[in-house]
Amino acid sequence: MSARLYLSVLLASFVAGQVGPLIETHELSLKLTSGAAFTVLEVINLGETRDPALDPRIPQAKYLSLKSLTNPTAGTFVKTPTLAVFKDVMKKLGVQKSAQLVVVYDSKGMKAAAMVWWLLRAFGHPNVQVLNGGLPKWIREGFMVSQGTIPSLLDPVRENDLLYQYVLNAGRFWSSADLKAYEAQQWVTAQVIDVRPRSEFDQRNVRGSINLPSDIICRADGSLRSAIELRAIFEGYRVVLAPNIQTAAVSLNGVEAAEALLALAAVDKVNSVLVNGGWQAFAAEQPVTPVVLRQGSLCEDTCAETCTEEDCATSCVRQCLSEPCLPTCTSLCGSASACLDHCIHSFCVSAPSALPYLALPFLLLVLLCLLKRPAPHPKLSHSP
Repeated sequence: MSARLYLSVLLASFVAGQVGPLIETHELSLKLTSGAAFTVLEVINLGETRDPALDPRIPQAKYLSLKSLTNPTAGTFVKTPTLAVFKDVMKKLGVQKSAQLVVVYDSKGMKAAAMVWWLLRAFGHPNVQVLNGGLPKWIREGFMVSQGTIPSLLDPVRENDLLYQYVLNAGRFWSSADLKAYEAQQWVTAQVIDVRPRSEFDQRNVRGSINLPSDIICRADGSLRSAIELRAIFEGYRVVLAPNIQTAAVSLNGVEAAEALLALAAVDKVNSVLVNGGWQAFAAEQPVTPVVLRQGSLCEDTCAETCTEEDCATSCVRQCLSEPCLPTCTSLCGSASACLDHCIHSFCVSAPSALPYLALPFLLLVLLCLLKRPAPHPKLSHSP
């Protein structure tokens, strides 16, 4: 085998072995019915409780409390757990560090599941996917659910430690000090995405950060938008997707930013990190109060100057992202998310046909030809 052919085969096998960050509901259903060996985890978010006897869940799913997998600090923000804590939780669930697939979802959408997806990858698990739309989409589409006894947890003492050799990759996180250094030096090789609501961002933020509220990247049903839509959103917010620019995502308490990282992974954006502990950790651990500087895209700033309604800028930017949009889009739509859906699907994904625009010139041309047509000469009558 030639060297070129060998490299081609090697590259093909590598690409084939990669899995995307998302798994669709029908794909998970097929895996469940096929009897394939994989693990399903329902992630219980902070402050949430689930009753196995009453609350529906996906068959074979085990409960994973996000609280058990994070390191609460001062009761306000969460940070990455220690290796010992992480390994103990994984041993109880039987999630070995192997190539076996792990599917994570949560009962509300994908925010808590995205956090566990990021943590598993940060600790070295190679094959983790998030169920797109979570449990609500699964139930809405009529797939089977279970209730009652959940799979029992394992005894971590009896588990073979060699099967759980997780190692934390610190390069997947920024500390509060890293975020402060970015603010002070304005690194040209990095960018910061702040996923908090605009109202919170405007009160205080890190200078140079981009406000991209997390509710924009998902549809109204909780599922992640398509790659085409996500790229349009990132471009509208001036988020650079080039691999040489590191993207750090920050949220209020260090959890919701993982959903933005999931969206970046869906458009093949590499070199992304999570700000550990989020904005609350940054504000608590850094003695200097961050500068409040309003950051926004050009169209958002323009909208803010002309709109008087509450939170109008957020509504307007969704319209501006997918130009050309109808000028009355925001006034006709009941919500900003619905407005973005309308604009993208009307003007970006499904491009309007050119036939209606060609019909009028054609009719005008026909009419012009008829007007320029010479009048017929009258016939001469001949006398007998």
